[in-house]
Amino acid sequence: MALRLCCALTAAVAGAASALSVSSAAGANDLRAAKIQQLATQIKNEPRVLPVGGVNYPLYDGPMWAPGSLTTQIQQQELAAISNFRRASNTKAVQLAAKWAKDFDTLEDYTAFYDDVSGLIEKPLAADNSDVAFGAQRLAIKGFIMRAVNSDEFLKKPHRQSKKWIAQQDLSLHDDQIAQVCGAGVTRANIREQKKLFVSEYDQVSQYNDAKQPQKFVADVLGFFCFNSDKQQLLPVEIRLLQTGLAYTPFDTEEEWSLAKMALEAAEISYQNMQHMAETHAMTIPIRVEAYRTMSDEHPVFALLMRHVYADFALEALSAKMLLNVSTEVDKTFGWGASGAIRFLDYQMKNDNVYVTLENDFLSDIKRRGLEHIPTHKYVTYGKKYWDAFDHFVKEYMHAYYPKEEALVGDVELQNWAAACAKVSHLRGFPAKFESRDQLRKLMVHLIFQSAFKHHTMNGASSWHGVAMPYSVPALWKALPTKKVTKGEKLNLIEWAIPKELVPTQVLSPALFYRAIPVTETLLDAYRSAKFADEPLLFGAMREFETSVRKIDAELAQLESNVTQEWPSQLYRPAQLSYYTWI
Repeated sequence: MALRLCCALTAAVAGAASALSVSSAAGANDLRAAKIQQLATQIKNEPRVLPVGGVNYPLYDGPMWAPGSLTTQIQQQELAAISNFRRASNTKAVQLAAKWAKDFDTLEDYTAFYDDVSGLIEKPLAADNSDVAFGAQRLAIKGFIMRAVNSDEFLKKPHRQSKKWIAQQDLSLHDDQIAQVCGAGVTRANIREQKKLFVSEYDQVSQYNDAKQPQKFVADVLGFFCFNSDKQQLLPVEIRLLQTGLAYTPFDTEEEWSLAKMALEAAEISYQNMQHMAETHAMTIPIRVEAYRTMSDEHPVFALLMRHVYADFALEALSAKMLLNVSTEVDKTFGWGASGAIRFLDYQMKNDNVYVTLENDFLSDIKRRGLEHIPTHKYVTYGKKYWDAFDHFVKEYMHAYYPKEEALVGDVELQNWAAACAKVSHLRGFPAKFESRDQLRKLMVHLIFQSAFKHHTMNGASSWHGVAMPYSVPALWKALPTKKVTKGEKLNLIEWAIPKELVPTQVLSPALFYRAIPVTETLLDAYRSAKFADEPLLFGAMREFETSVRKIDAELAQLESNVTQEWPSQLYRPAQLSYYTWI
């Protein structure tokens, strides 16, 4: 029975031709209800653990992976499908890393590797260690915690070296130095008022370091950036290492400043790797489970949801096996190791102060973080285009099946789904009941945006672009200096770089996420399955959506071909984004 149900589910997700329809108490369909009830016995959200090195770590609630279960069958079917999208050239790049790494004796040897394999795989943005590229990454593929500094923050007078004081103090630069980095007329006194100062706070990340692997670590760090209006660039202005109480700026020695940026990169890469999982997979997997348990595959909301959360089950299985386990790429190269990564994920799912909530949608998030004050912010600028396209499509979609609010309020399956999801403890912000089309629309647009856009800016090809030896890797490999260098002294940065015997592993980790995307899997073809294409009610909405994403594709292709771009890339075109979470 489980196998037949699984096959039926797969057909539904892939696009069976049955008509979509909502449910109501008045028009109850006993056979439809019986199928839902039967499926509910096959899958459910449960408390889970993930074993790593003989220790069971709590994992967010979701479906059990028991052999022969419906969950496992769906996983295997999805794994078989996405395994077709690998790049053979990535494997070749890893093989060359293994062959050449033994001869890496200088920082230049590490960076030259990416030039040498650029014919096989695109050179990552992070291979450029300049301040301009460092800031540009925070506008596109990093910076998902970065926010504007408020007028009443970080105002204490700069002090002698002090671990406690440094986290709260004002910028340590003089006004003339601030103006050199941040633009003419910008001073300590007015930089907040002008909304030009931003901070990335990774002041609690060291607690997740793997105590069993003390040779590598992530440091607690604050990174300050300013937007230079004259240059239209976001630039790093100060980086504070909290364990040592030292603040570094572009006016320190080149080696000291590079080490500070390495520390911020290690924290940011570690955070983002697991935060993307918290915001997408860990939310959509239990939502998907409750959809299986409460809605028919003929339900329009079920069909729309499944289109965009496809492959989440497979990706969770891959993560547990290939990333969050002993001796994996994460365990070997991340300061947190596999155990720390899981502990971080558990914290994010259980605490209310981390913004992992269904109410923190794209528009709320960029407003809360003050990102509208950076006019060149690609994630914001391009994200608004996608948000508007998704929002318009979902609005038309909801009106097609719910011509009146009463139809939505009386939709038994939909309301059962809401009630069930609201009971899953970490699905913060999921409404226990849908009162209006706008409320449902907002939730669905958020889920689609997270799966089809934000996920890809945090993970996937962006993972490859955000990690590059020796400066941008998820760990430091030597204890941080406890004092600034004196005249004549010089840091040897290669001592903090990843050991050369781990170079192939470090290359493999982000390369796993860099995959070929057939057009059939992209946003250009998002709704060209029979499930949607055969629905007369959707013809107009689908046509408008396809027109809008093709317009976005053309606009971004033109914008990103501009040679004046700091980092021109086709990464965020609809033709390069899958309509589901992909990897």
